[in-house]
Amino acid sequence: MKKAFRLLRDSVEIYLPVLSFAVMFMAFILQIFYRYVMNAPSTWAFEITRVAFVWSVLFAGIYTMRQREHLAFTLVYDRFPKRLQPYVRIASNGIVCIGFCIAFLPALRYVSFMGMMSTTILNIPMSVVYAPFLVFLIMVIAYTAIDIVQDVRILLGHAQADEEHAA
Repeated sequence: MKKAFRLLRDSVEIYLPVLSFAVMFMAFILQIFYRYVMNAPSTWAFEITRVAFVWSVLFAGIYTMRQREHLAFTLVYDRFPKRLQPYVRIASNGIVCIGFCIAFLPALRYVSFMGMMSTTILNIPMSVVYAPFLVFLIMVIAYTAIDIVQDVRILLGHAQADEEHAA
């Protein structure tokens, strides 16, 4: 079961962003070729580039949460004593988690509503284009909840704070 979960998680966080980036890059190159070599701009390549860009950014964003490689402004956080930093992380992760939980239902409604529309050239349902945002919300909620649990365990003395978690 763990192996299947790990494969699913890697597929969403690693393989899909790589694949969508490769598709985006190839469509972009084709777009340049059609525009400047064939002198006939390709609208379908532009549309694929836009959709693949959205998918690349959202799925790769999930991976940055997993690796804790996302952008963090720690200017104020670094000034707190080490013993208070878990409280600050719990508060900031709590705000993010609550905000994303509040945003999930409206985002779900919007993505469902966009299913009535489709892209201009390829007729891809817009719900397919924006569905990765729902996955992004769910995974950010999960990763911030995991971080909150880890910090609560640190405060209760059940775990040690590691340097990677402190940033």
